[in-house]
Amino acid sequence: MLETLHCIDGGMFANNPSADAFTEARKLWPGEDFLVVSLGTGRSAARIAYADASGWGAAKWLMPTLDILFDATATDTDYRLCRELAADRYFRMQVNLPAEMAEMSNASSENIEALRSVAGALIESEDTRLQQLCALLR
Repeated sequence: MLETLHCIDGGMFANNPSADAFTEARKLWPGEDFLVVSLGTGRSAARIAYADASGWGAAKWLMPTLDILFDATATDTDYRLCRELAADRYFRMQVNLPAEMAEMSNASSENIEALRSVAGALIESEDTRLQQLCALLR
């Protein structure tokens, strides 16, 4: 008989797992010098206007609240690693996505192409840091 196993996405616990990985690496290799590279999957740049949200009840606030909490934990992780590691030892690549592109279930060819375009713009804007990272990895 097969056992039923219920799983949840890791983002429910660590939307940016970089700090968790760093903590575990330090336990395994104490005293080592680490290079952490964190590649985000994009976050929603959508803002909630007071005029739109002032009449929302609990049900309407559910999804925006989850988005806020997930973003807060990822931002906290980034903050902590920025303080823990030197700028040339921690690289976080993340992009703000327009609301229409941020829906995780939108796998339309138009959205995939738009996401590729945003990724290309991120690569261009982070060129100096990417060059620095490549030099460190050589």
